[in-house]
Amino acid sequence: MRLRSRLSDELKARLLANLPEAVVTVWDHVAVVVMVEQLKFTSAGGHEGDWERRTDFEGIVRAELRADAIDTLEVEPLIANLVSSPVFLPFDEATEIGSLSEKARIVLIEWRDTIRDQDVASALRFDVTGTLGLHEEPAQRPQILAGQPPHIGEDNKAAYVDPIGGDT
Repeated sequence: MRLRSRLSDELKARLLANLPEAVVTVWDHVAVVVMVEQLKFTSAGGHEGDWERRTDFEGIVRAELRADAIDTLEVEPLIANLVSSPVFLPFDEATEIGSLSEKARIVLIEWRDTIRDQDVASALRFDVTGTLGLHEEPAQRPQILAGQPPHIGEDNKAAYVDPIGGDT
């Protein structure tokens, strides 16, 4: 499950859009650190398109924004963005057939500052709900042909049109 790395990438993108000053760090590592605080898993079933639902999960994910003087930055635009437009991670379509990917909705629930190495870091807590799915081969669906009466039947195949992208 790549929930941490995918959420980290999404938060970096939102930081660049809403608080670009926070991406510059005083440390020699990334400005966003994501960790799982707690996840609970339950079995799931069914299909969503080409994905077999295997496991549902819910819990808390925490992220820390570590930037130079983050306590002096205007964070309101980022908070408004995270609250009004929660993070949604769809199944990763680049996942190989037979491998797992996650789909998750991640909602900001808390923001607080914390001290890290004599500097301030902003800690964000998110409520996360999602599903682990197994990527399957695309289902084989029969082609449906449609025709208008009186031109129906085997002898009138030329009058048929494909309902998707065909003439109506």
